[in-house]
Amino acid sequence: MTIEGINDDRVINRKVFDKVKNKEKVFNLEADYNSEELKYVISNCDLFLGARMHANIAALSSCVPAIAISYSIKTPGLMKLCGLENYYIDFKDLSEEALMEKISDAWENRKEITEHLKRRIPEIKKRAMRNGELVKELCDSLGLT
Repeated sequence: MTIEGINDDRVINRKVFDKVKNKEKVFNLEADYNSEELKYVISNCDLFLGARMHANIAALSSCVPAIAISYSIKTPGLMKLCGLENYYIDFKDLSEEALMEKISDAWENRKEITEHLKRRIPEIKKRAMRNGELVKELCDSLGLT
């Protein structure tokens, strides 16, 4: 659930969308979608540009090429984990020129990035599941349920 005006990305999205020249080539989500609905929309993108961690994870885990705008230390780590460390830009380095360069590069290489993610994401998921298995083993050894 999104509370209008409080941590609501739709406010800035409207401002950005108002400045888009070719509006027929983009769309702006206005409704309040749940996480499954948003992941579905993101998974159908050819290229994703995001600053929110979970939105970037939704794109990458769906093998959608992503450019992440980093405002936290977690973003570079996520992109490195996925082997896409060239496709994030730190917020303090954000400029139209730098962003357009990343977008252009990612767009030109989107098929290769998608194929790379199709190889990389299953291994990342496997490693994540192993973490859960280790926690279960530890809990079992300590008699915790």
